[in-house]
Amino acid sequence: MERVRPIVQQWDDADNPGSCTIKVVLSLFYRLCFTTLYFYQPGLQHIPNIGLRLIMRKSLILIFTISAFWVSLAVSCLSGQLAVKNPSYSEEMIIGLVLSHLWSGAKYTVVSPGTTFCRLNMDDEEELVEAKKYLLKKLVGNDQDLKRLLEQLFTINRIPFKLRQKSNIEKGYFIDYEGEYEGYFEENGGGWDKWYKDHPNADGETEVSRPVYDERNGIIMIYVGTQVHWKAGVGNIIVFKLKNNKLKELSRVMVWIS
Repeated sequence: MERVRPIVQQWDDADNPGSCTIKVVLSLFYRLCFTTLYFYQPGLQHIPNIGLRLIMRKSLILIFTISAFWVSLAVSCLSGQLAVKNPSYSEEMIIGLVLSHLWSGAKYTVVSPGTTFCRLNMDDEEELVEAKKYLLKKLVGNDQDLKRLLEQLFTINRIPFKLRQKSNIEKGYFIDYEGEYEGYFEENGGGWDKWYKDHPNADGETEVSRPVYDERNGIIMIYVGTQVHWKAGVGNIIVFKLKNNKLKELSRVMVWIS
């Protein structure tokens, strides 16, 4: 496996849709309330009784406050229901699901902290075109949805990004942010033999790409490459079906082997 650790960028996820809904609705409601108070204020001045005027002003504020509470509660419940029916998955959540799906059991894989993609030269347009043709033929066929996902996969992985999820050895993966395992491949580091002597449950090193996700159809496409010894490694583009937080592998195409 390549030992290069490029300077990588962070990606940003879209805000939680339920949270956005609450913020927008409440913002509009509060603006309506304060606008009403602003324009209603001159009318209160025509009430001769100061005590009655004060009581009406406080009553309006109380009504708006109670209304805001119930609107907030209703929108929160609605957003929660929508989130259950149409869960939104961030990229790190998807990568975590993929890694735990592929490495469930007593062992775990050591994951490179920066994304990579098929070990392709992303600056070589000719190489990218040929790789895309090969994958379209082997993986996609006439499926237009998969073709669109493959195009997106190539696009978003032109630049390497830094992973963000925490390691979870119990679920099968350790993200090597500190380069602890990379030391085995430095001069006098001991290589794979020392690696397995010190960490018998560390089942090789893995690299992943940023995934693409078709939320409507529940389809994920991602690159995963793993090296377990000097001449024992493979990289694949894998397609999964995601349902109820579980993955089912639909297909894979090998893109390199060592």
